[in-house]
Amino acid sequence: MSRPIRILYPGAWYHVFSHGTGNDPMFETGEYGAAFLDVLAEVCEATRVEVHAYCLLTNGYHLLLRTPQPNLPQMMRQLNGQYAHWCRRDGRRDGPVFGRRYRSVLLDPDGWPLRVSRYIHLLPKERGLVGDPLLFRWSSLRAMGAKIEVPAWLHTSTLLKLAGGPNAYLNYVSYGVDAETAAFYSRQRVRPVLGQPRIPGTQDETPAGKVSIDQIVRTVSAAFGLAPESLLEAKRGRGEQATPRAITMLLARSPGGHSLEDIAHTLNIQHVSTISVTVRRCRDRLQKDENLRDQVDTITRRLPVGSR
Repeated sequence: MSRPIRILYPGAWYHVFSHGTGNDPMFETGEYGAAFLDVLAEVCEATRVEVHAYCLLTNGYHLLLRTPQPNLPQMMRQLNGQYAHWCRRDGRRDGPVFGRRYRSVLLDPDGWPLRVSRYIHLLPKERGLVGDPLLFRWSSLRAMGAKIEVPAWLHTSTLLKLAGGPNAYLNYVSYGVDAETAAFYSRQRVRPVLGQPRIPGTQDETPAGKVSIDQIVRTVSAAFGLAPESLLEAKRGRGEQATPRAITMLLARSPGGHSLEDIAHTLNIQHVSTISVTVRRCRDRLQKDENLRDQVDTITRRLPVGSR
């Protein structure tokens, strides 16, 4: 049976969930959960996908996402791929981490994101992991209820505005899952659409207008008066190409939304961890160096319109 084409368009809401293989736990310890959330934060920043709710269970996870760009498949490939790579490092785990392709449900934005967030936050109680979902560490409920600091990458304002604030949201969750939502998710095979989303049209899994790494290389090299080929040469140290290469990596991650593996392949980088470290240092420099920040803003504006 062929895979169904996912419906993609700007501003779409999705409930996304994925499970591990067999009886092996996906999140064996708190270290695994923390690593997954770190990867989630990095990938969402790179792809500009918004996380509005999440829950990590023993052998899987659930996410409520909104995609300003039609790039859900790209985001999910990076998320599952990078987390699987983390799990396998140092021989900690052999074989596949995920049991099958992730599932996604396209949501009608009128009411369903709020209801699905409640469903997601009540899963730990439904699965018998806790009696009170507020006691569960690995979901966004405590952040939604203003019980802990909200992570910078978690978007809470939209749902809280719909519910009427943190306390009102906690009361809303305490009512339990409504019958219509429960019936939808009780099916053996969950349908790919919930409600009646306003779909402007369907697309395949390659969104149009995505800026390529080669385009970024050409734009950055032109801004610094360098030959594009010079940015593709792997060099150590902090020579004249160090800053342009760092900016190229930064823009390839965001707004480019490219995976670490693709960037490494194009820029001839041996280890993908080099990219994460370089991008982090570049962001730190941008906070302190106003001239460099203005230069990066100018380069970003010169990128193709579809990439921003």
